[in-house]
Amino acid sequence: MQLFAQQLPQNPLLLSYIESFFYFRATIPLGSAPVSQMFPDGKSVITINLASQYADHGQPTPTVLPQSILSAMCLNSHFIQPQAEAVDMIGIQFRSEGLYPFLSVSLHELATQIHPLELLFGSSVQELSERLFANPAPDARSALLESYLLKRLNQKRANRLINGLVPFIQQRKGGITVKQLTNLTQVSERTLERHFLHCIGVSPKRFIRVVRFQAVIQRIRQAPFEGQLTALAYEFGYTDQSHLIKEFQAFAHITPSQYLKKVSTLSEFYSYEQ
Repeated sequence: MQLFAQQLPQNPLLLSYIESFFYFRATIPLGSAPVSQMFPDGKSVITINLASQYADHGQPTPTVLPQSILSAMCLNSHFIQPQAEAVDMIGIQFRSEGLYPFLSVSLHELATQIHPLELLFGSSVQELSERLFANPAPDARSALLESYLLKRLNQKRANRLINGLVPFIQQRKGGITVKQLTNLTQVSERTLERHFLHCIGVSPKRFIRVVRFQAVIQRIRQAPFEGQLTALAYEFGYTDQSHLIKEFQAFAHITPSQYLKKVSTLSEFYSYEQ
């Protein structure tokens, strides 16, 4: 049995920072749970597991993750597997620029890593988990998450420059250079990088790379792809087929053709692949 649900925040204030809440509940026979790959998307996600913990198989030895985690500015593939039959996962998918106003630290200190949520939000995480466990309906859980987040939102930390540039880069599917961004904003490359590191966690160049990678992922998923890598490379502004393959492997650890063969419909949202 599997249940996947995804909901938008109901409070308009949160829509500027959060893409959605998601819920995944399943019963998987012990020993048969697949190892699923979560691809980089240049966004941050909080997950709270109320049943099985997950192990990350992307390490030299599998590492069991904490029950509640923050994956900040995901730029690396993770290979995860539930460790028990019962799965009850709750998640908050932030916009790329959306996490920063909920924290009191620079994103550069957290980016590209997985952190125990308690280290950031303290004992309130355990209280939230208990309330989520007692309210299994998605609507009730969404209301609890919204209340929790609104108490931690500091709108004064929102950065107007970043809030304008990130959607612009995403709309262009990463088809822009740092030089073009500096010309557009009339700020120096050094200033631009400082803003990105502080509010996003990575440099504008790295962010553009992962946005373009995700655009290629979505292109392969949503439209017929007949193995014409050269055409795909030119479509997304790579210099040639070799450049595309190198970049794709850097993020996914497989080639575009290999990815096509293993595309799964388990969850478009997670970018999970079995």
